[in-house]
Amino acid sequence: MATAYLNPDGASSIAGWNTSFSTTASHLSRNDTSNEWRTTFNNTAKVLFTLDDFDFSGLNVSSITNIKHRLVIGYDARGGSANAEVQIQNAGGASLYAETHANTAGAGFQTFDGTARTTSDGSSAWTDSDLDGLKLFLTCTGGGFAVHIVQQLYLEVTYAESVSGY
Repeated sequence: MATAYLNPDGASSIAGWNTSFSTTASHLSRNDTSNEWRTTFNNTAKVLFTLDDFDFSGLNVSSITNIKHRLVIGYDARGGSANAEVQIQNAGGASLYAETHANTAGAGFQTFDGTARTTSDGSSAWTDSDLDGLKLFLTCTGGGFAVHIVQQLYLEVTYAESVSGY
């Protein structure tokens, strides 16, 4: 099995984020740890990310095994936790899957992996056209003098490579 990553390449519906920090979508790409998105105090923050297209033919893919999101996030608060929800949406904006993660204060940056999803609709295997146009919708629940600090958010795609002849 091989792995590819679909990183954020655009953001819209940005609300509740502290613009003194980054609001550039690509700053949440896999392995980028030098930039952060931060929520504003006492606000729920939301944002819709578009993602890179999947390079089906360039990667010599025979089938897509599964996809899952990865969220690297911290919670700057005296205590407690607050939720961060990640929705995987299709190109039309319909939510395919949603998962909520408890972002805990004092835990530093935590890595949350979504459930590995083997189908696009509960029964059909993922296709290249399913992956092209996928979006991630992130909601960080606010409250009090606390801040969510998002460092990375992207999709991990696991696939089987086509077998080449001699």
